[in-house]
Amino acid sequence: MSTTSIQIVRCGSQSALGTWTSMSAANVRAGLARISVYPDYEDAQWSQVGVAMADYLDPALPHLSRFFKLGSEALKETLSPLKQQEIRVDSIPLLIGLPEKREGLAVDLKAKLVEKLGAVAKDYGTAFQIEFIRGDHTAGMEALQEAIRRLKTGEIEFCLAGGIESYLDKRSLHWLEQQGVLKCSDNKWGMIPGEAAGFCLLSSLQTTQNHGLHSCGELSAVSVTKEETGPGEVCLGRGLTRAIKEVVSSLPEGETVQQVYCDLNGQRHRADEYGYTVQNVHRYLDDPQDIIAPANQWGDLGAASVPLLMGLMTESGRKGYAKGPNNLLFTMSPDGKRGAALIKLNQTKQQS
Repeated sequence: MSTTSIQIVRCGSQSALGTWTSMSAANVRAGLARISVYPDYEDAQWSQVGVAMADYLDPALPHLSRFFKLGSEALKETLSPLKQQEIRVDSIPLLIGLPEKREGLAVDLKAKLVEKLGAVAKDYGTAFQIEFIRGDHTAGMEALQEAIRRLKTGEIEFCLAGGIESYLDKRSLHWLEQQGVLKCSDNKWGMIPGEAAGFCLLSSLQTTQNHGLHSCGELSAVSVTKEETGPGEVCLGRGLTRAIKEVVSSLPEGETVQQVYCDLNGQRHRADEYGYTVQNVHRYLDDPQDIIAPANQWGDLGAASVPLLMGLMTESGRKGYAKGPNNLLFTMSPDGKRGAALIKLNQTKQQS
């Protein structure tokens, strides 16, 4: 097996908390939230519902256009190191996590994204080899897995992996309510829908050194498993336990995880599942209760969860407030997929 070290060169993101990764990270750290009432939608009890909307976009902007705008701007930030260093790359694989099919999603979403995001590539003197991965919260984790596989073959220098999400469409909100997922009058333990886009620029250690690029950290390991809980059974976190154990097994003997990032979103069953999982993995974590789960600030980000959380991680290293180099990220999709990633950060400043 290849021992190629995969480096995170840059994370770029758009969220309700900011138009730049550093802005979102600063607002999360400050405890700020951007939850507002969604216009022109009421739940079954005729009450308005809260959403985390990117308020720098026109509220009337069509749902499909929100995917384009969020994705394009996130990609520009992600590609900025190549532009700054005047690095020309003929083509870059772009692996995009998207939500599973649901009410309100445009049937031509993929085709339109290829067209719109392709224009961004031209501005940076490259071309994208775009592939889509549907999988909701774990889609970005599968994109990372595929990026690692391709980079370790040595056939490519760079790879982009991430996801785009927006629940902010009346039909999507109604669908979420019908599924019993939306936080509303009849469901206090539901999730707050959000919207975001994020990508990570990845390369090998040798490539970053050859081009004089700064690395935010190493993407040490990624695992995606499946929770096989049957109908009516209590989910005991077996799938999530497997995913986490697979990635922390790459830690050197005696090392532990200093910080956990995840997509817990207010749904009680998710918190319960993590509680069961902790019983099996607590020895690998410095503090299992010390988790960063900002869904109550920027909403549930679905298919964009992984790159947005990675952006928070890399900013903590860049700004010097990370609790340590070893950081764990995990996600849980409604279809039973569970993902985990271990990131070893490069901390550039001393924590004040």
